[in-house]
Amino acid sequence: MTTNILDNIYLRTLGELLQQARKKCNMTQADAAKIIDAARTTMIAIEKGERRIKVLIIYY
Repeated sequence: MTTNILDNIYLRTLGELLQQARKKCNMTQADAAKIIDAARTTMIAIEKGERRIKVLIIYY
């Protein structure tokens, strides 16, 4: 149970950081999604911490 809670906190924190970075670059969710070859809805889920992302995607 602790692992799930920590995972959720980690995913939400990572999502918030990605959202801040995206906004700092004046990018829309659609722009960011296109870069990682994903749908805008996927980008939304990542930023909300509802979806895991692949390490390769973080590299971009």
